[in-house]
Amino acid sequence: MLPEIVSFPEGQRIWMVRASGGKHLNNFIHNNVVAISHVDEFLLDWPLSELPSLAQITEFVNGSHDAKIKSLVVGELDEELLADDEFGFDDSRVDEYEKNTSAINRINQTDTFINKISIGDLIVTLDKDCLVVGCCESEAYIGRDILLYSNYNQVTGKAKVETLGYKLRRDVTWGDPISRSLVGSSLRKPLLARNTVSNLDEYWDKVYSLVFSVFTRSEVVYFSNRINRSEAISTRAISRLFEYVSDTQLFADSIFSGDFDLEFFNKVVSGDFFEFALEDRSTSQAEFMSPGNIYYQVVKPGSVDVKQYAAILILLLSLGISGCKENSLEYTSAAEGVKSFLIQRNMAEEREDSVEADANTDLMLRQFKDFSDNKKIANVANNLKLDIGINKSGGRKSFSSGKVATSRAKSKSVAVGDSKLISDQYELGL
Repeated sequence: MLPEIVSFPEGQRIWMVRASGGKHLNNFIHNNVVAISHVDEFLLDWPLSELPSLAQITEFVNGSHDAKIKSLVVGELDEELLADDEFGFDDSRVDEYEKNTSAINRINQTDTFINKISIGDLIVTLDKDCLVVGCCESEAYIGRDILLYSNYNQVTGKAKVETLGYKLRRDVTWGDPISRSLVGSSLRKPLLARNTVSNLDEYWDKVYSLVFSVFTRSEVVYFSNRINRSEAISTRAISRLFEYVSDTQLFADSIFSGDFDLEFFNKVVSGDFFEFALEDRSTSQAEFMSPGNIYYQVVKPGSVDVKQYAAILILLLSLGISGCKENSLEYTSAAEGVKSFLIQRNMAEEREDSVEADANTDLMLRQFKDFSDNKKIANVANNLKLDIGINKSGGRKSFSSGKVATSRAKSKSVAVGDSKLISDQYELGL
């Protein structure tokens, strides 16, 4: 069975919400919420059934703010705070810092939390060790109950109860924590933003790459590798990896065009592929420093469905890079997946679908296996300690409609529009 692919739902936005330097992350996750405290005093006696207007919030914040606090530029970084450590967290200064946040920031961030975040948007929260991505499941609301999280210390044998009383809240379905060591360099600086609420729309693909093995947007397929080797790496190995990805794109193209034959196969194996104009459709962005990440973007060809193209491309990449043997379970599964895809996709096409897959599919995969062996791509992956290939972790429980599994954060789910469950069978990336 071919893997199902997640598509970025147009209109979805991505927000980072970090309260008190991240010290409430566990409480957020445990209670399936995200919350801020900017106008808690104002909400003490406010009706639970309604939210204050922007004008009312502005009047309260301006009236209650200490006169010595002057308006600061929204989003400006506090260099002294960020200099405390790599990720910009110093819990000893957080409370003092947040009390002195400018009035305009408090107003804008409260307005964003109430009026600009939408159901279905992604929420990122974090502390100095990890980040978590979730999906907003509710409009903003006021909650006055105290949220609890019990943290059991195995060393002392005692439980520490952490409390959260922030009143302005939204419900969130969270994925699993992701180590900040896996965050690419292009995303690290945005995560240092001092604001409690900030926008990450510009970095949507990097956030998605942390959560999903492969995804699409418009006509583009996105996927990534994680190089885990900490010492110096072979330039030849990196070169061969990029070459292999480009060649695999050609094989995927040929499946949809019907051009796959022995002559085509020999051209790819011999490296005679410049006639195929890959430069216009396949790009990579590398930012690894052993370890590190490589990001790929491949534009699908012609009128081909982008999800179908992504599924075949990822299947072939997994088949080669995993180094699976002919007649193995992985190889058989791949062959059956391609065969069923080529024969017919639904009953409505039964009378018109004339692809002769039975005679050609196994031959194609066998030739592709020979090609992969010739490239020794499995050895390249091993040399780079490349985290890529077929996931052998087994099945996954079903999720409700509209949920997709976070294939890099295994046990929870994140809602992304109407996307379906990602298959665990073929997983590339981090």
